[in-house]
Amino acid sequence: MPYGGKTAVFHVSRTDVDPEEDVPVFGLPTDDNVTSKSWTKEHTGRKLYWIEGELWRTEWIEPASQSPIVRRDEVPPTVFFITDAEGKLENRETLVAGGRWLWFRPEVMPALAHRRGGSLSWYTKDTGNVGCSPDYSVHFGVNSLGLINVYAKDIALLPEWQQKVWSGYNVSPESKVSEELLASQIKANPANTQAPEEFLAKGLSSLNHLAEANLGITIIRQHDQIPDLIARAHRFRATDKEGLFALAKDLARLTADSIDAGALQKLVAPPKGTQWGSLKSLENLLETRIDPNRARAMLSPLVGIYELRHADAHLASRESSDALSLLRVDQNAPYVIQGYQLLHACVSGIDGICQAIEGWIDEENEGNSL
Repeated sequence: MPYGGKTAVFHVSRTDVDPEEDVPVFGLPTDDNVTSKSWTKEHTGRKLYWIEGELWRTEWIEPASQSPIVRRDEVPPTVFFITDAEGKLENRETLVAGGRWLWFRPEVMPALAHRRGGSLSWYTKDTGNVGCSPDYSVHFGVNSLGLINVYAKDIALLPEWQQKVWSGYNVSPESKVSEELLASQIKANPANTQAPEEFLAKGLSSLNHLAEANLGITIIRQHDQIPDLIARAHRFRATDKEGLFALAKDLARLTADSIDAGALQKLVAPPKGTQWGSLKSLENLLETRIDPNRARAMLSPLVGIYELRHADAHLASRESSDALSLLRVDQNAPYVIQGYQLLHACVSGIDGICQAIEGWIDEENEGNSL
């Protein structure tokens, strides 16, 4: 923001939100169903300068019969969306009016985010932002069945070619609109929750930072596949059982396969004639400073994920079921919800290990100061 400038903030919230309504439709706001407040924020910080330049090139392009990009020509809508339980189809001309939402199968998320220029980020546990090109994205929510909700007007304002991508995954309304999406877009009171996807990379980075600073080793080996694995480690990979196992395989690559057992065994060497894997080496290191039962419980999520990595090809159904139970994954829940639970277990395990290492380092520092 401009140096020394101020921003006026206006907060407007609807008071007529009924979270139990299956297909909510909101009309124009009135004084009776809106509450508001405002305040001013003054910007602080260093004075910075913005320098900008442009390079122009003159090139004649033969005009087409219609020019929606340059001349903003209105072209007839060709994409339709299901808007109610009876299968009514509507296009952008009607979707831009009124407050309502659309429902989509979760497969739409990788179809958008994994395209070149696509993106996926998170605001809360069940809401975030997704787009298939840098200039266009929408606010989405995940409902209780793992379906995707998007405000209908946001879809209607997308370019026609992007609407076609979305329409291929459009379904009739099923279950209610995402509770956290309603809280953000209508109540203007976003949920105070967090998505595990946002903390996977941070957790691995914190683990290495603590280990390098205090133990003199790097626990997670760096390799060029890590950024891509992290970008694809989201709950929407788990739209079926095979997708859930594929997500587990990538999480195992980021954890068990990337843990440097050799570096750990420099601190805690295995007995002669005994071989430790990466997870066992980390568990034994933790057991030197914390209760063994606590260390074993802390590693349980990563062990369960490692056991699932070959579930589609090697594990019997009972073994994969046991591994999911170890991860506290509800096998009766929709697969997207199971994917969330898998990620939550993984991130919680990494966070627990970080806290354990940080805790014993704090104890050492306290002892030294005494």
